[in-house]
Amino acid sequence: MSEKPLKPTGSWGCQISSIMEHSKDCECPKCKWNWIRQAEKNKPRYVVGFSTHPPYPSRVEQVEMIGAFVIECPICFCKFWFHIPKVTYDLFELYTS
Repeated sequence: MSEKPLKPTGSWGCQISSIMEHSKDCECPKCKWNWIRQAEKNKPRYVVGFSTHPPYPSRVEQVEMIGAFVIECPICFCKFWFHIPKVTYDLFELYTS
């Protein structure tokens, strides 16, 4: 059995564009729907991409951020992104496997 990599090995899905807004609170910038408030098992359905190279580094120094999720809001269909730590990515993989 092969070991899982410590970090995701690459970007996938919808990538961050210059017109996509960053959300430090995991909240849709248009309608204020909040990804964090969703049940853990439902969160993956809104993730439409992952980038190992966000446009700028996270300002959170206590936790190492490994990349960024791109989220599509189920209310207004706006796409936005935010930095994520490894534990968030691991939970995503758990609920999608």
